[in-house]
Amino acid sequence: VRSIVAEEADTIAMTSDTLRNGQGRGCIDARGQASVEVVNGWLAACTVATADTGMAAITVDGSGAMLTVRGTRFTGANETAIAFTGGVLTVQNATLSGAGTRTVPTLRWPAAITATATSAEVTGSSIVEYRTLDGASLRAASVRFEGNRVWRQRRGLEVAQWFTASIANNDFADHDVAALVNAEPTLMSAQPNWWGDGRGPRRTLAPD
Repeated sequence: VRSIVAEEADTIAMTSDTLRNGQGRGCIDARGQASVEVVNGWLAACTVATADTGMAAITVDGSGAMLTVRGTRFTGANETAIAFTGGVLTVQNATLSGAGTRTVPTLRWPAAITATATSAEVTGSSIVEYRTLDGASLRAASVRFEGNRVWRQRRGLEVAQWFTASIANNDFADHDVAALVNAEPTLMSAQPNWWGDGRGPRRTLAPD
């Protein structure tokens, strides 16, 4: 049903692995205080089942859990790439493509990368073509989102529950609703960034 499962305080390190799941219910599932590292991997078609929903290609859920993803590709029918609830999330130099994302009646996750964490870092990554989702939805006290290419999603990036946030040197382009959403009343300095078309920062009376 699932390709890799971590529980309790398991530590799993995966290097240059390719994962597919014919049952379509997720490729990596970690619970408890597990620590998972995925380096130079390829996760393809991890959620291809037509009936089951709620599993990402990588799902991590546990107090104090840690997930590190470096140089890894996500392609094919993944409902979402990374769903993280835990301590520290680190995504570096990853490639996430939603082209071919399966259509299901109800999507559990709002974004290609969705995180509720103590600290969330996404750097040097490409997130494209998740048309019905956000590129990333990060809820963390400390957020670092730098040097990413974020193209053609519903919304590029949503940031919430943050105390410190660095949103810089990203390329946002061609989102249906907005490039960046700050869900908190605190003023956010999001610069420098490249707003790649007329749908960068928007006002209500001037949507384009």
